[in-house]
Amino acid sequence: MSRIGRRLRRVRWPWAGLLMGGLLGIYLAYGFAGHFTTPEPLNESGWQLVSPMLDETVREPVAGRGTHVLDGALVITEHVFYRSDTVRIRMPVQVRAIEVEIAPDSGRLGILAGQGPDARVELEPGSLTTYHPDPQHFPLASPVVRFVQDASGWRVEFDGKSVAMAALSPNVLELETVAGRSRLRRLRVEDATGRVVIDKDFSREGLPSRGWLWGLLLGAVAGWAAGQRVSASGRPGAVWLALWLAIPIGVCAISPAGWLQIVETAYLTETTAWSLARASLFAAMLPLLLSGVSAVPGVALDPRALRRGKSADRLVWGVLALCAVGLGGKGLGLVGIGLLVLFLALPGWWVFRENLPIDPWLRRDLPALVAIIACGWGFGVLLALLWRWTMLMSSLSTLVRYAPRATAEMAFVMLLALPLTVEATARATFLDQVWTPEGVQVGFVSEQGSGEVALGWTSSCGPTTAPEVYRVAYAGGSSTGGAYQFGDDSEAFFPAQAHRLLCAARPAGVRLESFNFGDGDRTSFTISRTLEQLVDVAHPDVLVLYLGVNDVFTQRHGKTSKEREAERAARSGSGNLLGRVGASSRLVVGLGAALRSSQRDRRTYVSDVPVEDAAENLEQIAVGLGAASVVLMTEQVQSGNRAVLQPYDAMQRRVADAVSNVHFVDVQAGLGKGRVDAFLADRNHLTREGNREVAGLLAPELRRLLRWTQPE
Repeated sequence: MSRIGRRLRRVRWPWAGLLMGGLLGIYLAYGFAGHFTTPEPLNESGWQLVSPMLDETVREPVAGRGTHVLDGALVITEHVFYRSDTVRIRMPVQVRAIEVEIAPDSGRLGILAGQGPDARVELEPGSLTTYHPDPQHFPLASPVVRFVQDASGWRVEFDGKSVAMAALSPNVLELETVAGRSRLRRLRVEDATGRVVIDKDFSREGLPSRGWLWGLLLGAVAGWAAGQRVSASGRPGAVWLALWLAIPIGVCAISPAGWLQIVETAYLTETTAWSLARASLFAAMLPLLLSGVSAVPGVALDPRALRRGKSADRLVWGVLALCAVGLGGKGLGLVGIGLLVLFLALPGWWVFRENLPIDPWLRRDLPALVAIIACGWGFGVLLALLWRWTMLMSSLSTLVRYAPRATAEMAFVMLLALPLTVEATARATFLDQVWTPEGVQVGFVSEQGSGEVALGWTSSCGPTTAPEVYRVAYAGGSSTGGAYQFGDDSEAFFPAQAHRLLCAARPAGVRLESFNFGDGDRTSFTISRTLEQLVDVAHPDVLVLYLGVNDVFTQRHGKTSKEREAERAARSGSGNLLGRVGASSRLVVGLGAALRSSQRDRRTYVSDVPVEDAAENLEQIAVGLGAASVVLMTEQVQSGNRAVLQPYDAMQRRVADAVSNVHFVDVQAGLGKGRVDAFLADRNHLTREGNREVAGLLAPELRRLLRWTQPE
C-alpha cells in the first residue's frame, strides 16, 4: 500500500468511528440515560418522607438516596443496611376511593391504608397480595388497583374482581418498597363526595434532559478513540479495543438500584448513586480515550522522536513541575512533598540508568503535570500516573529497544505506585474519615459519633443566685430531639414541654436547668458509652431516657453493637503487624467492607442492641450516675409494631424494680393503649400533641424525684 493510501486509512477510521459512535451513543442514551440523571425531589404538599438514611427522621421532602422522582415514576428503593424509606401522604377527613398505578418495571410496593397488618396490600406487576384475614395472592393483569369504600365496607378492586378488606381508616397512606425498586406512576384519591382531592401523575416527571446530547458526545469520543486505535494497530489492537469498549457499556448496564447498593455497601456516605454513576462512566471511558490519544501520530515515542528533543522542553517541564509541587502539594507535609517530587522525577531514571535522551519524554509528560496542578495531590497524581502508563505502553517497543533495564525498573516502580496513589486519592476525600475500622462499623448513621454527645437544646428558669439548682437531662433517639420533624423548633419536643411544666411548679428559691441530648439514631449502647461526657456537660440530678426503637428495630449487621465493640478492641490490641497495616489503609478497609456488605444475608441481621444488652447498658448508666436518678420510658410505636417492643418494655420494668435509683414511667398506659396511634406522626415519632401528652405524664414523676412539693 502506498504512503498516501496508509494516510487515508489512518484518517478514515477515526472519522468513521466518530460517526458510528455518535449514532450508537444516541441509541444507548434512550435506554440508559435515566441511570445517570439527577432525580427530582418529592415536593408534593402533604407528602412526607421517613427515611432511615436521613437520621431516622421526617424531613422536608428531598431527593433522598432511596426515594425520589425519576424516569416518570416516584421511586422507592431498598436500602442495604436499613429498612425501606416510607412515603406518608395525609388524606382528607373522609376518603371514598384510592387508586394506585405502578410502572411495568416496578418492584414490590407495600401500601398501608390504615393501622395494623390487615390494612396492608402488596402490589407488583403481575401479582397482588392482601392480608385480610390471612395472606392471599392474586394474579394481576392491570397495574392499577383501587381501594373503594361503600355501605358494606372497604374492598380492593382489580381486573374486574373485588376482595373485601379490613375496616380501614386511611387518614394517612403509607408507601414503601418490599422488594426491589418500587415505581409509583400515579395516585388518585377521592373524598366522600366523590371529589378528586389528589391526582398525582408522575409519568412526565423526572425524565432525562438532553440525554441524547450526552449520548452523542460520549459516543463520538469513544468512537473516535476506537477508530484511532484500529488505524494505528490494526487487528492486534482489536482485542484490547473490545475490552476498553466493554467497560463503559457494562457501566451503562448497572441499574439505579445497583448504584445505590454500591454506594451503601462501599460506605460512600457523601456520594449519591447518580453522581457515582456519572463519575464511573467517565472513569470507564478513560482507558479507551487514553488508548486513542496514544495512537495519534507523534504522541508515542519512536526512534525518530528520540532525536527531536529540544532544550526548551526541559524549561517548560521544569516550570510546570515547580507549579505542580507548589499547587498540587499544598497542605502536604515534608514527607508528602518529598514523595511528590520523587514521583515527578521518575523520568530522570532513564537518563541515570542508560543515558536515554529525556527531552522528548518531557514534552509528552506535560499532561501529567497539568493534571496535578488542576486536581491536586491525590486524584491529580492518579491521573498523572495513568497518563504515564499510557505513554509507557504506547512507546514500549522503542523504550525496550534503547533502555530495557530502566524501562523494566520504571514499570515496576509505577506498578507499586498505583495502589499508593489510589490510597492517597481516598485520603484526600471524605473517605479518609469513613474508610477506617471505626467508620465502617458506623455504617451510614448508627453509632456515628458514638464517642461524642450532642446537646441539641438547653434552657433554665429561676434566679441565677438561687441556693438550690436542679438539673434534668434527657437522652434518646430522634423521638427525643435532634430530628427535623419540627424544623428548628426544639421547643416542640417533650423535654422542652416538661421543662415548661416544671418551671410553672418550681418552688421558691429554686433554679431548674434542662438539657436535651436527644439525637438521631442514638441507642442505649451509644448513650452508655458517652455517659461521662454527658455528665461533664449537664451534671444531672435526673436523667430521662426515652428508648427502644433504635435499640431493637435497627438491624443491618450480623453482630450486635456490643460484639462489634469487642472486635474493635481486639483488633486495636492485636500485635499482628500486617493486620495493623491493613487497618490503617483506607483502600484495604473500604474494599473489605464493601465485600463483606455485599455478602451479607439480611436474614442473619440482628438488633443493634438486643434486650439483654440494653438491660446491661441501662444498669451501667445507673451505676455511672451515682446518686442521680434515672427515669426510663419505652418509645411508642404504631399498633402494628407494638408487640416487637413488649419485651423491651418488660425489661425496663425489671431494671426499675432491681436498681434503686431507676424509675419507670408507663407511657402507653398514660396515653391510653387505644389512643397511642393518634399521638404519632409516623411509625414512632410523636406529634406535637403527643410530645405535650408525654411531658404531662413525665412532669409529676420528675417533681416527685426532685422532691418539689410547693410551687413558687
